Amino acid sequence: MGNGRSLHIVGAGIIGVACALRLQLHGYRVTLIDPNDPGMGCSYGNAGIIQIGACVPVATPGVLRDILHMLLNSDQPLAIRWPYVLHLLPYLARFLAAARSSQVERITQILANTLNHAIDGFAPLLKAADAEHLFTKTGELYVYETDRSFEAAKSAHELRRRQGVNIEYLDARGLRVLEPALGPIFKHAAYLTDCVAVSDPLDLTKALLNAFFAAGGVHLREKVVGFEQVDGKVHQIVTNAHVHPSDAILLATGAWSKPLAKIAMISRFHSLQDERMRLKIKQKSTRWPTSSQKRMDFVTTLEREFEDLPQTFWWTALNY
Repeated sequence: MGNGRSLHIVGAGIIGVACALRLQLHGYRVTLIDPNDPGMGCSYGNAGIIQIGACVPVATPGVLRDILHMLLNSDQPLAIRWPYVLHLLPYLARFLAAARSSQVERITQILANTLNHAIDGFAPLLKAADAEHLFTKTGELYVYETDRSFEAAKSAHELRRRQGVNIEYLDARGLRVLEPALGPIFKHAAYLTDCVAVSDPLDLTKALLNAFFAAGGVHLREKVVGFEQVDGKVHQIVTNAHVHPSDAILLATGAWSKPLAKIAMISRFHSLQDERMRLKIKQKSTRWPTSSQKRMDFVTTLEREFEDLPQTFWWTALNY
């Protein structure tokens, strides 16, 4: 338990806010630091899905072939700045090494063990924020237009099954019964039954934030510019406005974490800069979150309309 220790979280997206409330429930005095409105970055523009079955890593056998195909096709979600390739080589070498079958099995198991706690982990936060109504168990559909694409995807789905993910395979008729809104071009589907959809990601962030404030939490609209350390440990956070003593810090700034980690002299931190993927987002078209790998379409069930965003747009990816 925190026993009243002070902890500062840099970044007020859904990850920062959720960590703030959880740590507060464990007895910490938590302060959020972010110059922007909470939840208005990637936490606002996302598909709103708790993907219990997202345990298969991107790096899998055959990924090099897929990468080459995507680089040569402008409709695919991968683009590399060629002057940046030399900088990427060490990461790409580790990425390809992780694509070996033995490594994929190991990584899938680790991810599955983490994701299995996702819903239970949210439960006390939703209760504290009176926000259980924002979560709905919908499941998730992966749809395929050809027998070949469906068979190619089965190895990944069987990986999920071995980790306890519940999956139902549907033919064209079964898919129409489950989701009549989809067109007749889809011949197969994999239905991951345990996925949970968030009706509005921004409302979720705001609900958790309000619970955090109600329990005495603080949000400072300041920009972190440095850290002061004693014996290798951060004991003060320097912002553009003040210097804040702190017993511990947590970085929750996604793609912007690398420069802060460098300032704080955090070792073994790797960030992919400007890694982006293009998705065609369609809203409220289906009852279930649905993705088509071939078309790079993702159909959401969000209640909020992103009227200020174009139909096709760029997302900055989170870093691991």
